[in-house]
Amino acid sequence: MRSFVVFFVLGLALATDARSEDLLTDNQINAMKGCVEQGKGTACIGLFLDDCEERASEKVAPSALKAATWCLAEEADFWQDIAGISLSEPSPDICPTDLSETEHSEPWSINLRDNEIAKCRRNNLARQALAVIGEGREQLTDQQSLEASVETCFGQAITSGDLTCVGTASRHCQSISDGGQTTLGIVGCNGLEYVAWKIILDTEYKSALRVASESDAAEPSPPENATDAVWNSQRTWLAFRDAQCAMEYAKWGHGSMRNIASTLCLLHMTAERAVSLRNWYQGEQDEP
Repeated sequence: MRSFVVFFVLGLALATDARSEDLLTDNQINAMKGCVEQGKGTACIGLFLDDCEERASEKVAPSALKAATWCLAEEADFWQDIAGISLSEPSPDICPTDLSETEHSEPWSINLRDNEIAKCRRNNLARQALAVIGEGREQLTDQQSLEASVETCFGQAITSGDLTCVGTASRHCQSISDGGQTTLGIVGCNGLEYVAWKIILDTEYKSALRVASESDAAEPSPPENATDAVWNSQRTWLAFRDAQCAMEYAKWGHGSMRNIASTLCLLHMTAERAVSLRNWYQGEQDEP
């Protein structure tokens, strides 16, 4: 439920009812989203404030000052929504909410002080939202870079059989992440590289099943069903992987190194399996 500190006056209910109509149009909201997506940052703050105030004055607001205040409150909602998380409301020492000292004697009016508070709240939430979006964009870029590194490693391993590049993406992740050299940081980066290899493995497994199915279809009575063989091989490998990585985990007893060892085991074995499956079905396809 939305709550506006700018309406902390006795006329709260009446003011909210008067502002029930959306003042920012869908086109304006989409344009603001586009501005943010283009990385224009603080230039997006107040982008359509003048248009909003004009619309509010024409439709609902009894004064220009109230129109401006209501538009600031609505834009604050936009910044809360676009961040995709709950932003913290500015504390009273940042944006005061005590409206007892007013420049107007009418207790029902939304006065200049209310407008200043609304602007403060909008600015605070907008900066929070831009920070969150910026961090998310950086994280996405880092993840894309990690996945690209794993794809390159996979290609090299297919060509040369050299798997020494496995773990490189995790080490880079550790070097650029805050706390990347801690146990939690290392485990987290190992996990990210493991997920990237797991995506490749899933693709290679499906391709192996497809090639096996085509092989079965081409030979009506094969001595052994290739599709079943691939499926049984994968099931057996999964059991072996789990047992092997559990052994690596147990090796370190109660030490924190056990989590690092087990995640390293997962990513290395997953990478090796992905390469093995590619070599299997590629060799099958390359046969004359």
